[in-house]
Amino acid sequence: MSISWGYSPKIEKYIPLADFPADKYLIIARQAIENLGWSLSHISESGLIAYTPISFQSYSEEVSIRIHGNFSVVKSECVGIQMWFNDYGKNDLNLEKFFHEFEYVQYHLQNIWDESLATFHALIATQDDTYFDKAPLTAKNKIKNILYLFFLKRDI
Repeated sequence: MSISWGYSPKIEKYIPLADFPADKYLIIARQAIENLGWSLSHISESGLIAYTPISFQSYSEEVSIRIHGNFSVVKSECVGIQMWFNDYGKNDLNLEKFFHEFEYVQYHLQNIWDESLATFHALIATQDDTYFDKAPLTAKNKIKNILYLFFLKRDI
């Protein structure tokens, strides 16, 4: 288990999709997130955002999956400021749980792809695909250093 450090500890994994369709990847990811009991906040054609529950060990983490070309970027990031600026391995554990559940879901959804694809495309047609630019942790990622917090900025 690795521990990540920083103002907002996070772990990112780049997964090559190769010939795997992005929509099927997101369908499996969505079901895996639901199976894990995480709260799905946003889903669109370019990815999804979910939050882990608040626990004794953490204030919650944002788990996002974004499709960039032929890659999926899977990221777990602490929502609040963590004590001592580390995540105590929570982000790594989130990704481990996600990838384990992803394999399980992929196996069990293989017989109902057509139905799942139709439902998914109907859902994403109603979603805002630019949400990732407005998501809550987007402003947090623009903070360059601690002094940035003390100066008024219009567009953080």
